[in-house]
Amino acid sequence: MPQLVYSKSFNKNSFHLVELSNDDLVQAFESGSRLVIKGLPDDEAVLCTTSATYSVREVKTSNSLVLSTFDKDNHDTWRVVDDLSNTIEFLPCLARTNRINTLLHSTLYAGPSEEFKHQNKTMYTFSDLLSTVQASEQELIQGLKERNAFEIQGYYRLFERNYLHRLLDALVTQAIIQGHDVKEMSVKNAYECVREGLAAVEDEPTSVPDAVIMACIAAFADDDTDLTVATNSVHFNEKKICRFLGEVILASAKGKEWRLEDFMEVWRQVTPDVYQPQMEALQVSQKSP
Repeated sequence: MPQLVYSKSFNKNSFHLVELSNDDLVQAFESGSRLVIKGLPDDEAVLCTTSATYSVREVKTSNSLVLSTFDKDNHDTWRVVDDLSNTIEFLPCLARTNRINTLLHSTLYAGPSEEFKHQNKTMYTFSDLLSTVQASEQELIQGLKERNAFEIQGYYRLFERNYLHRLLDALVTQAIIQGHDVKEMSVKNAYECVREGLAAVEDEPTSVPDAVIMACIAAFADDDTDLTVATNSVHFNEKKICRFLGEVILASAKGKEWRLEDFMEVWRQVTPDVYQPQMEALQVSQKSP
């Protein structure tokens, strides 16, 4: 009868048994694709593939699992190399992209004239964010897009809300002056409207990077809009514009209690006439923690 014998190399907990919860995770392990465990010292660790995030949890087992190898010199013997009393589970979880806000908050973009304030502050490249934010690469890209982040000189930035409002106002004002359809126009015309609108109110409008102007257009365009071709048509999303303008009003009077009728009246006044603000636009969407 075969017997179990503890190996001279036995070292408890030198191995860990991993349980894979779905086929996508199995494929990621078997294909040799990039797998990264992320987390700062105070974080709960997560495992990230290129497209998904999984929580990492150690689970104790009721029975010990004996890991052994066959003894080639003694066919009746199996040598125990470890005695496992727990397993590691990887369970799908939401990407923790809110750290993007924390990391980029101190360098909010508020225009060329305000850039001197960020000279000694930490900036983050995409690689920096990928190594720190507990999200897969695809989820990080989506998280940056949802926050209207853009890249200047290799570093990612978020808009300061009032400056984005200034850019939107420049776009709408010039579109009306030039007779463009505020709801839809070519990418080229949208770009020129923002640039010319800034020229009317700023001393050095040309110093505003193109990436900033394109990020403004993307922030209010339909999600599937291709901004890489100047002649493409860009359709501005009514809900995005109304929501943003509603948030601007609430932020400008932080702590104020509004009567619904008063808020709706102010909201309608600051919104382009072609759009009709509705309370549904301000509903909180379910996003990653």
